[in-house]
Amino acid sequence: MIDNSTKTTDDHDHDLLKASPSPLPRDHDDDNDEYSDSHSHSEYYNVYWVESSGMPRNHVAIFVETHESGLDTGHNFQVSGNIQQGMYHNHRPGKKPEEDEQSAFFSKRVIGKPPKSVYDDGQFRRVCDLVEPPPKQFNGPERLVPRSKPLRRCGEWAGEAVKRLRSEGILVV
Repeated sequence: MIDNSTKTTDDHDHDLLKASPSPLPRDHDDDNDEYSDSHSHSEYYNVYWVESSGMPRNHVAIFVETHESGLDTGHNFQVSGNIQQGMYHNHRPGKKPEEDEQSAFFSKRVIGKPPKSVYDDGQFRRVCDLVEPPPKQFNGPERLVPRSKPLRRCGEWAGEAVKRLRSEGILVV
């Protein structure tokens, strides 16, 4: 496991990009005060790209910090399963990833903010549900999708969900 305590943000991001099945969304500079100040904490929720240590690749999810079950809680949007059997939506409330003792938390990064009114009326979840989970892609050792087509896992699903949330104006940066 990587010791992140001595790494710079750039070193940490480089390690994440090497370990990620899909590119980590980067749409703003973490040190940019305009980004934080332009979205009032009372009107928006923070949304994070979250990675948990996994084999052979890290698990990727989207975490919305809503405080719905108290301080340091929110909602995870993710797919579970595997590419041998197919994956399924597995959205659920939970603690912040770094506080969840059941998670093998690796990293998180702010990727945007939906207006609370848009999130609370279910639009965020609706869009996540519209992104199909990765299907069964193998039957034993036999690959079911053409080699010219990349495999889809949780990271690809999360990337597609973020892209769709942004294109529909739900996730703003």
